[in-house]
Amino acid sequence: MCQDPAEKQRLTSQLERKELVPDKHRAEAESAIWTEKTLSRDLVGHREANKLFFLDRSLFDPISSSQAGVRVLYCRDSFNEQWRFLDDRVCKAGCLGWILGPPGTGKTTTTMSFMQSRGMEEGWRVICFRLWKWGIVEFLQVDDGVLRKCEMPADNAGAWIPKFLRERAPSGKKTLVSIDGYRQGEQAHGFVLSACLYWVHRELENRRLVITTSMSSRAKKSSEQDANEKVEEMMVYSWTMEEYLEACRYDAFYKSVADVMKWSLDEEEGSMDEGEGSMD
Repeated sequence: MCQDPAEKQRLTSQLERKELVPDKHRAEAESAIWTEKTLSRDLVGHREANKLFFLDRSLFDPISSSQAGVRVLYCRDSFNEQWRFLDDRVCKAGCLGWILGPPGTGKTTTTMSFMQSRGMEEGWRVICFRLWKWGIVEFLQVDDGVLRKCEMPADNAGAWIPKFLRERAPSGKKTLVSIDGYRQGEQAHGFVLSACLYWVHRELENRRLVITTSMSSRAKKSSEQDANEKVEEMMVYSWTMEEYLEACRYDAFYKSVADVMKWSLDEEEGSMDEGEGSMD
């Protein structure tokens, strides 16, 4: 990661300016309502000879949702490649990881499955900042198998992220931070990235960062900064028809997709139940 004094000063100045936010925003951020849940090791993880992965759905459901259950992911080749990238290049080698690709490829769910698994390991803490289109930032933390999450407007989050990282990710413990939904050119997204980079720089030995985005490429790349930050990219491509057909051979996966899509499993009805959903 970058140790250049000028770059550190730039990041420090940006963070100091952001600290000068209205007291109202700071108070609202500090009063955020957190939910907490202990993840069950018996319900999540790999299944079917590592061809499926069970992901606790509370990592994706709205803050107010109390619905229990799992999302079943099919471990296609790209899923396994992304896990290796996160493990070998980000966690072990300390690279700044960028995961790119079109929507619907499973980038987010794959990253979340890895973070769920790593967050249940002793000695690791994982944090995810999910950046939504309409200016909402969702905070998720998994530490020793306990999931905590909250959400707030982007302006409030900008005031609170440095404080959150100082208090929730102190020195001395391996920590992986994920920024999900990043879009270049969005001011709030830029600040989240800057704050996380600054935090990583302060303890390179134990801190790791990965960014997941639906951009096809990173605009305005700097070869010098990429080298300093040890940037590595991974592109995730769309599913093939063969992968869809293979995934649907597993009943658990098919039923999970049907649940998300609100499909009726009654073959005699052959109809789709009312409601909305999406396939990961």
